[in-house]
Amino acid sequence: YVNRRWVEYTGAAELELLGYGWLEQVHSDERERVREAWRVAVRTGQDFHGELRIRSTTGAYRWFRTRVVAIRDEQREILKWYGTHTDVDDLKCAEEARRVDKSLARLLDDIAQGLIIVNAELIVDTFNGIAAHLCQRDAREVTGKHLFEVFPELRDSALSRSLSEGTRGSNVMTFDGELSRSQFTFRVYPDTPVGCTSILFQPTSTTSPSNS
Repeated sequence: YVNRRWVEYTGAAELELLGYGWLEQVHSDERERVREAWRVAVRTGQDFHGELRIRSTTGAYRWFRTRVVAIRDEQREILKWYGTHTDVDDLKCAEEARRVDKSLARLLDDIAQGLIIVNAELIVDTFNGIAAHLCQRDAREVTGKHLFEVFPELRDSALSRSLSEGTRGSNVMTFDGELSRSQFTFRVYPDTPVGCTSILFQPTSTTSPSNS
C-alpha cells in the first residue's frame, strides 16, 4: 500500500512503487546503498532508516528522512511494512550552508593578508582573522557595519577614492595608506558580479634594498 500523498509527490503509479519499485524514485547517488539496506531489512526484519533524496513529479529531488518498520502478527511473522518519509530538504540545505560558511571562514582566515570584503553600500561582510589582528579589532565589532563608521580615518583616504573608482572600473588598484594608525599596502579588487569589493592589505615593508 502507498498513500495518496506519496503518489502525488513522485508522480508514479501506485503499483510501480510497491516492493522494490519505490527505489526507482531515489537519487542515483543513494540508490544502490539504499537498495542494499532495504534488502537487509527485508531479510532480517530489522527497521530501515536513513536520509535520501527522492525525485518529485517535477523531476527535482528533495531530501527525506525515511523510517520503515515491520508490522508483525502474534507469532512475530511479518505481515507488512510501514514507512514514513519526512521532508528534511530545507534542514539539509541549512546544514550545508552552515558547513560551507564554516569552511569559507577557515579558508579566509588562512589567507596570509588582512581581508575586508564590503558590499556595494560599503557594509563590511567579511573581516578575516589576519585583518582583526592587524587592526586590533574584533570581527564582531566590524562586520555588518559601514566601513567608514568602523574606520572613520578612511573617509578622505586613498582607499576611499579607490573604492569609489572600484565600483566603476575593472582594474586592481595597489597603493600604500594608513589604517588603525599603521601603514599598510592595499590591493583593491573592483566590484565583482555579486556586488562585493575585496580589500587585501598587509604592513608596508620598511626594509631597505640591500646594497650590491
